[in-house]
Amino acid sequence: MKLFNYIIVSIVIASTIGSSDISKCNLCKDIVDIAEVGLHMSNRTLHDIEILVEELCHDIGGNIIWKECIGLIDNIQMIINYLMEGWTSSNICEKLGYC
Repeated sequence: MKLFNYIIVSIVIASTIGSSDISKCNLCKDIVDIAEVGLHMSNRTLHDIEILVEELCHDIGGNIIWKECIGLIDNIQMIINYLMEGWTSSNICEKLGYC
């Protein structure tokens, strides 16, 4: 699992660093996309996905990003439920008030 986490976190950090817009909306979409990969492609548990999101937020760093991440981690069960219903990351992040 550690290798999977490292790969996903590296990809998201690279895409976030390459973006000039590190907004809470983009952060939310990235995290929801990671949760979706973990859920559908890697059969990760809710706990695994929470750990992955926490690691991502820690690696990206910064107090503002951490505050946004905590809100997403607190809503991870709801995010997973929406993903299982077929919602997109854009729809989920709009529903949660991040976009």
